[in-house]
Amino acid sequence: MDKDELLFIRMGGKEKPPLIVTELEAEGFHVFKARDPLDGIVHARRREFRAVLLDLSGFQKRERQVIRALERVAPQANFFALLSPACAGQNLDLEQSGIRNILQEPYKVSDLVTLLDQDHQRPDDFQAGSPSRSVIAEVPRRLSPRSLDLLRLWTRDLSQDLANVEEILTLTLELPRKELSANRASLFLVDDDSQTLVAKRWEGLEKDVDPKSLRIRHGAGIVGHVAQHGIPVLVHDLEHEVLFQPTAERKYQSRSFLCVPILHGNKILGVLCFTDKTDGSAFTEAERELVQGHAEQAAAFIENAHQLKRMETLSIVDQLTGLYNRRYFESCLENETIRAKRYKRFLTLALLDIDNFKNFNDSHGYLRGDLALTGVAKILQQNFRKTDIVTRWGGEEFAVLLPETEKPDPSKKNAAFHFTERVRRAIEAADLSVEGGENVRITLSGGVATFPTDTLEKDELLAKANVALKKAKTSGKNKICIFGADDEK
Repeated sequence: MDKDELLFIRMGGKEKPPLIVTELEAEGFHVFKARDPLDGIVHARRREFRAVLLDLSGFQKRERQVIRALERVAPQANFFALLSPACAGQNLDLEQSGIRNILQEPYKVSDLVTLLDQDHQRPDDFQAGSPSRSVIAEVPRRLSPRSLDLLRLWTRDLSQDLANVEEILTLTLELPRKELSANRASLFLVDDDSQTLVAKRWEGLEKDVDPKSLRIRHGAGIVGHVAQHGIPVLVHDLEHEVLFQPTAERKYQSRSFLCVPILHGNKILGVLCFTDKTDGSAFTEAERELVQGHAEQAAAFIENAHQLKRMETLSIVDQLTGLYNRRYFESCLENETIRAKRYKRFLTLALLDIDNFKNFNDSHGYLRGDLALTGVAKILQQNFRKTDIVTRWGGEEFAVLLPETEKPDPSKKNAAFHFTERVRRAIEAADLSVEGGENVRITLSGGVATFPTDTLEKDELLAKANVALKKAKTSGKNKICIFGADDEK
């Protein structure tokens, strides 16, 4: 943070910044000028400012929420309210919003500089972005002792299973919903691919609404607005709310609506929404602060669970081909064998190997060899079923588990033979062009064995599939051999 960088935000009223902004620039301060509060939040997320100057000439009560949002995204900054004589009587309201430094016209640069020099920074462990900050340390300071106790209890509940993102999402919605006595609630998460909000948890929606189909664009309605700007919205009366009118088909029992962003640092993960309190009353500022504190805590747990999921995925996926790796295959082989035994089902295993791959690498280089491997992996994914487990066994060898698939019979063209033979033909026909325009053709050999037809043990299933693969290799390659079959093709 540059000690001479300030952020000026126009909350309404005058189109031009007051003279003090020009004077501050003349004194050597670098003043970033925001067009409106939302633009100010964007600036505050991107940089750390020594101070935030709020021009409150057109201050409205609803903008207290904006001020609190600014406090969350710029916790290191000192806030100053610039008041004209017409709004000087709102000092008490500003103090309730957390602003202690108030300057009235005529503004004096010397007064502002003096206040800045007197500013005592928070301890380092409470600075924005510090890794030593605790979850509770991020909760707004206005929370009551009871609210803090609730947050501690909810944090304990959220921490029961750090890797279970589904349970964390359920608790993120249900814990505050029950405390608020809200009959209707929903939790949306941001879909990074489509940049829309997708409903993940819900309660009390109309019977004709399919929650799984609910997608909301950023900026659309209350939910989209909160996701786009990261500002909580508390509406006391929907019928008199100009910006956020509910659609005609949504029948709300109460007029109050609470919507809070789920923020992890500056990243918006999703949105929490509540309405229809059991007693019909409106949500309060204290309840908004409670839910906001909970959302900040829950965001850390959600992001942590997603990170653990990503790490788990990396541990079971081959980084070159994107297929599952051998570690995951061995786990699946054991589990699928147990399941096949219990339910008396078939389980077919196919081992596939690229023919003469060492020669390919020697002729075209290992980089082209890697491209060939990824090309084969793509063909495998396209030609096997979603229920099949396609893995890179090692090097140029692949293993595929086909649950509930009987022993292949080339004469009958049944499921297992159909898939393995189709893959062999697809790879044989594939055009793998290398540098210089040369078209390269590769072929594939495979060996197949089936539980329980060939064996009742997983290790033997693997060994017999390997026997069939070796037979395919020694009998001309570019073929699929079935263990125990007299007529392999």
